[in-house]
Amino acid sequence: VFRATCPPSAPLFTMSFASSMLGAVSKVVGALQGQALPFELGAEVATYTKSPWRLHTGKKDGADVSIFMYDTKKGSELQLSLVRNAMKRMRVLKHPYLLRCIDAGELADGKGAGTVYMVTEPVVPLEDVLEELRQTPYALVWGAYTLAAAVNFLGVDGKMVHGLVTPASIFVDRGSDWKLGGFELIADVSSLDAGYFSRAKEILPKQYQSPELARGQSDVLNRIPVAADWWALGCTLFEIFCSPIRSPADLKNIADMPAPLRDGYKGLLSANPGSRLRPAEL
Repeated sequence: VFRATCPPSAPLFTMSFASSMLGAVSKVVGALQGQALPFELGAEVATYTKSPWRLHTGKKDGADVSIFMYDTKKGSELQLSLVRNAMKRMRVLKHPYLLRCIDAGELADGKGAGTVYMVTEPVVPLEDVLEELRQTPYALVWGAYTLAAAVNFLGVDGKMVHGLVTPASIFVDRGSDWKLGGFELIADVSSLDAGYFSRAKEILPKQYQSPELARGQSDVLNRIPVAADWWALGCTLFEIFCSPIRSPADLKNIADMPAPLRDGYKGLLSANPGSRLRPAEL
């Protein structure tokens, strides 16, 4: 009913989609030259910089797609393990509000290097269109709902920790639906250990870290590990509706947060993980 009465603005997204497709001319570079690619590589999205991946426009079987690429010659072994984890998970995880993977794999050049790639539905980073979406507040409300649904699906239904719930992990499709990506740290709850939490603390930006994660309290994290995602969801909602987080004190400045969301937002930021609001309750 909500979607029928408040349809997102297609022209707004189309304009943003075109304006954000900045960067290199369509080409295949480095180790991929001369290889038959399973897609047509288009321009790089130059604004997409908060990830080990490089994001391109492209086509597959004549249809528009987005293409995430990682050069295995660059970065660290840790980065490579993270992008391979994201690729593996993206292949199998399916939900209306998760970024939809069409194809994924790894291309080798025969010299010990290559490229990890993921082909997804055509999307743009949320951060590229957020200011425009703020002109139509119901679009933000719908996006917040879909984001909470995605986090709930992973943590409650999937028994998984996402680990990187931030605005940089959210994308918008051509129908203005929000899709959660950023699967580099995603892991099954049953497999978590102190090493995972240490890695998450290193990779997740500090402004999204729950108190127990920031303090390295593995015993607390082991009891309710998904609660760290719920805190990060609250921080993400703050940045969507209010402003970028520059210090923890900013989280109290909620004058721009829609009044019906304020109690739920405060519940997500409960200092006690056991009392933290569940995304389904939001």
